[in-house]
Amino acid sequence: IQSHVPQAMRKGATKEEIMEAIWVAAEMRAGAAYAHGNIAFQAMEDFEKLGVKVAISDKETLATANCKYHLYEFMKEKGLTVPQYFLVDSSETLRKRIGELGFPKRPVCVKMTENSGSRGVRIVRADISKSELFMHDKPSSMNVTLDEMCEILDGCTPMPTIMAMEFLPGVEYTVDLLADHGKTLYIAGRRNTTSSMSIAQTSVV
Repeated sequence: IQSHVPQAMRKGATKEEIMEAIWVAAEMRAGAAYAHGNIAFQAMEDFEKLGVKVAISDKETLATANCKYHLYEFMKEKGLTVPQYFLVDSSETLRKRIGELGFPKRPVCVKMTENSGSRGVRIVRADISKSELFMHDKPSSMNVTLDEMCEILDGCTPMPTIMAMEFLPGVEYTVDLLADHGKTLYIAGRRNTTSSMSIAQTSVV
């Protein structure tokens, strides 16, 4: 945002073209929304000079929405149904508590609380072996054994904020919403039929 906008202006881009590029990036979930949101706040005056109005949530809302643990805590406080989850501060904690999520009968999802694009996500399964992963899974597979997940955690220095949660297979749904100070203006639900690295490629509204 900080570097590309001035470069685009020097190349003759109009404010309408700049705004279109911003919306395309937002729709594609290009990069971390939280980081982009904070930069957008910092560059707000520059956008105003261009006559560009940026539709964005406040910093507190963005901070909650983009931390998976804080989001689940917020939803739980509001009485919404959330999957079971807990914070993981070490491989020892994961081994000790993973049974609370149905392991080994059910897979468990382990993920960093602040990341995007399927980065920092693994599915821990008890019904696979390293040889099966080698022979049958693609190199980009998220599936790991518990021992492999613990080895990954032991190698994290420093340890990022990580959570373990119930694995929720099935169809992914996305809700796009535009609101003005708490008043919903537009809302659209989408069933994502094809996704790549957590980015919806095709959807049905």
